[in-house]
Amino acid sequence: MHPNLFDFAPSELSQDAFLCWLLAHAAPSHCHGRPEIHALGREFIGLMFARNSGVSPLLDIRTVKVRRQFKGIDILCVVNDTIAFLIEDKVGTTEHSGQLDTYRRRLEKLGFGRDGKPLILIYLQTGNQARYKRVRDSGYQVLSRLDVLGLLEGTAGLAAREASDIAEDFYRRLRRIETEVQSFRSTPPDTWSANARMGFFMALQGEFPEANWRYVPNPSGGFYAFIWHEEESREDGCKLHLQIEAEDGRLDLCFKVSVPRGGDVPALRARWQKEVLAAGRRIGVETLRPRRLGRGTTMTVALLIPFAVANADGTIDTVKTVRSMRKAEAVLKACFDSPAQDAHVLPMPTPADVVEG
Repeated sequence: MHPNLFDFAPSELSQDAFLCWLLAHAAPSHCHGRPEIHALGREFIGLMFARNSGVSPLLDIRTVKVRRQFKGIDILCVVNDTIAFLIEDKVGTTEHSGQLDTYRRRLEKLGFGRDGKPLILIYLQTGNQARYKRVRDSGYQVLSRLDVLGLLEGTAGLAAREASDIAEDFYRRLRRIETEVQSFRSTPPDTWSANARMGFFMALQGEFPEANWRYVPNPSGGFYAFIWHEEESREDGCKLHLQIEAEDGRLDLCFKVSVPRGGDVPALRARWQKEVLAAGRRIGVETLRPRRLGRGTTMTVALLIPFAVANADGTIDTVKTVRSMRKAEAVLKACFDSPAQDAHVLPMPTPADVVEG
């Protein structure tokens, strides 16, 4: 296998450059010089049209103008001088600081989005992302890595890859990432890469759509956390949630408690550890004290034992593992069975709210 250009240039700027290069080839002037890339560029534009509900298919591409970093926008592609594609391009990072709304408003000030000048908002993510609610709430349509792979594996994509090493290298890198993401299905967890851990979490998210996940850095090297099912005690203000932690050689399901500011951390930690362990005993679910107790405001007070259910070959049985997660939910609910524990279920925190202690 020859060296891959995009292994040496894996950044968003490099992906921006590839997508701009591809879109620019959709112009009619490139129909004869590079017909395969021209056809793929037109198909890419068609894919974005199709993803944008309420916009009629584009039948006649007469002009294509592509700009990178125009007013801070990753990619702006204007077709026929009237139709604007605003593309926010990601390779694993996520939206932030209201940037999506800001970019949309900048193009609206130029007249796009009204008076017969459609504005098509595309959020293109070739990395892994936990949730897209804020993206969709901002009016953007999501194109995922699988969407791009589908484009490159279609008839036009195959022809373009045969004609261009650039297109082939871009495809091979994305396909390798997707293979790594799905490798959690065929390899034991102690061999998982970061992509495999994220793939496992994305599979779990199909069963727990309210969940969030992210990488949590810490002095010992950090881990990937899958966070869901939060409840709050009205009595002492503590919040409890469930969290799977995945790092090299470790895959744990933790019961976490977050102590409010000014709370007696040792006392509340001990209180909720006792509650979780007792609730597990009451409903016949085995829980265990952690190897050590944290000293921050968010701490692990118990672990579910066992959590991840393995097949005979050491791979994870996802269906049975989900059942274990449901048992953990039952334990957390049982903590509040007593009328003295006045609790209510809270909306899930964003991943940024999760702190390891």
